[in-house]
Amino acid sequence: MSGESSPPPGQTCASCLHWRPEKSSEQDVDWGQCRRMPPTIPPIQDDKLVHVGVWPHTQETDWCGEWTDRDRPPEA
Repeated sequence: MSGESSPPPGQTCASCLHWRPEKSSEQDVDWGQCRRMPPTIPPIQDDKLVHVGVWPHTQETDWCGEWTDRDRPPEA
């Protein structure tokens, strides 16, 4: 593992096909949901609560090794 602490140029969540922004005027940095993998169901101890799946929330400047170009033409 290389131990890099910054993304390859242009490969942040904001430009990824799998990222869905959640715009808010109250935040300095925009947040969104990573939709690369299916949502997960967090452990809940209360049987009266509704169980829902959640996607990871990331900042637009975050990055990972699963980045896919948002502007890439779809594969045939």
